[in-house]
Amino acid sequence: MSEAAIASAEAARALLAEVEDTIEALSAVMAEETALVRAGKLKAASALAEAKGDAARRYAQLLGAVKREASALDRFAADAAFAVRKRHAALLADLKTNLAVLATARSVAEGLVRSVASAVGAATGPSTYGVRGAAPRPGALAARGIAVNRSL
Repeated sequence: MSEAAIASAEAARALLAEVEDTIEALSAVMAEETALVRAGKLKAASALAEAKGDAARRYAQLLGAVKREASALDRFAADAAFAVRKRHAALLADLKTNLAVLATARSVAEGLVRSVASAVGAATGPSTYGVRGAAPRPGALAARGIAVNRSL
């Protein structure tokens, strides 16, 4: 949609239709991403990042146009503007669910990495007492880290 001011019902409906299509596209990508993350298919979900970003950027651009032209949209296409507002509210609910699922997956992944790091650290630590009954100081092996392959 161009940056020209809305001066007709057709232009108003065209902008609102584009917003509606963009909302549908963004919602579909988020729903797919949410389902994939819930199923544990993180690599497949990460492949959607570009499409999700593109749809979100387009939506943000259109949302700016809608805000600038709000009075004209209400004047020329009040019913379509109301429908877009309702769809926007539904998108926010979808976004909230998507963000909660992503936050949960991140938390689980961080917990797994911490558990593995603790297990690696415990396995390399001393399991006996020293000469005077104190645990010996950890050696060079205790300082080992772990490597994480983020491409998986």
